[in-house]
Amino acid sequence: MRFWRVPPSLQRLFPGIRWQQPGGDRQIFLTFDDGPNGPCTRQILMLLERMQVPATFFVLGERVVRQGALLATMHGAGHTIGLHGWQHRRMTFCTTSAMVAELRRGRSLIESMIPAPVQFFRPPHGVFTPAVLRGCRQLRLQPVLWSFMSYDFDLRVSDECILKRLLAHLHPGDIVVLHDGHRHSYRTIGLLPKLIAMVRGQGFDFGALK
Repeated sequence: MRFWRVPPSLQRLFPGIRWQQPGGDRQIFLTFDDGPNGPCTRQILMLLERMQVPATFFVLGERVVRQGALLATMHGAGHTIGLHGWQHRRMTFCTTSAMVAELRRGRSLIESMIPAPVQFFRPPHGVFTPAVLRGCRQLRLQPVLWSFMSYDFDLRVSDECILKRLLAHLHPGDIVVLHDGHRHSYRTIGLLPKLIAMVRGQGFDFGALK
């Protein structure tokens, strides 16, 4: 079953996870997972700059190793950088010690490349466990999921369907998931200008997670 919006009951069950941005009055928060990915991320950054939209990028450590200059470009453009793990793998069976080691490794790498602390972590695939939450608490990282999943990675879902669903479910403070490192991220580049225009047409603007 495809859930476009996270049920409020689940949000209440895990209040330590950020599902929406608090105080995000009339703002929507675009987030991009799985990068940085040279060609796609650069085009997305150019679009965001042209349309004056701040965003948040949840990056993978193994990709940052190869794309350090691009990470600096993201930060220099005013976007927030969060951690998405070292590799894009489910952390279902990670122990707390393994979780802490991976989070510390990724955070240290990012902070060695940009002059800003890493405050946010989004687990790959949105899978969180007690070990994930304990690791975040130990390292004082805020776990972030989302209130709206765009399904931009699924080619069975049309752009029109994504926009229609977002329009029907738009709420102040929504955290929206998109992807700049997925193998279908090229379609996100075409979707993004329409999404931004539609959101602004509803009287909302954009922010980066803080």
